[in-house]
Amino acid sequence: MGGSASAVMFGGLKAGSEAIGAAAPSLESMRDEQGYFAQRLLRNENEPDATVDESRVEEVTTILWRALREGEMEGADQSYLAALISEQSRLNQRQAEQRVEDLIEQAQSAYEQALEAVDEAREAAAWTAIWLFIALLAGAFFAAFCATMGGRQRDAVLTVID
Repeated sequence: MGGSASAVMFGGLKAGSEAIGAAAPSLESMRDEQGYFAQRLLRNENEPDATVDESRVEEVTTILWRALREGEMEGADQSYLAALISEQSRLNQRQAEQRVEDLIEQAQSAYEQALEAVDEAREAAAWTAIWLFIALLAGAFFAAFCATMGGRQRDAVLTVID
């Protein structure tokens, strides 16, 4: 009986850890992708060797994170990013605005995928906890049952003394 309870317990733990392990890279990659998105916004396609100022990348990343958390980007932030992109990449204002809009859609999609992975991991952890509880409860029941049966058998044995 104990073997099956431990199999259920370790199977549930394995499933939960696999789901959480699958979600962790999603969140980590989301963090890395934000820097990539910022670099992509500021990239000058006519001069591929041009460097991008890291303070601007950090600023763009901060604005993108805020927009992702709130679900949309404020008009002032979008205009500011478009002006920054226009200056950095030498695009006209309309092309810079289009680049911002396209990037916001892609970043929002990546953000939603990461949130879905986290939700799946949370759900797997909850099911793991439930099955772990059930396995431990069953183990406790069978241990008590076997102890009772063993005690009764011990008490029923007659000892013959010479």
